[in-house]
Amino acid sequence: MHEPETAYQQFVDVQSGAIRAGGRLSVQGADLMYGAVLVLQGRGHRRMTLDLEGVQVVDDAGLHALRSLQDTISATGRELVLLHPPAGVGAR
Repeated sequence: MHEPETAYQQFVDVQSGAIRAGGRLSVQGADLMYGAVLVLQGRGHRRMTLDLEGVQVVDDAGLHALRSLQDTISATGRELVLLHPPAGVGAR
């Protein structure tokens, strides 16, 4: 039987610089993720971890936004480490 998709949710650990995401990752979810990354940067983190193990579905817009986020972070000299990335997103 098919499990229903859940809305995007994230848990941010400002001490360790980690974000754990779950549910459906759309462009709106990626926007929330970007906001969390900005908060972590503001707290002085240069290396952040994004665990996507709980993400059930990533739509095309969410995938594009995630790639853009990864590129944006890299361009600032910071690092965004992806754990359990969806297909189409890898280490850059």
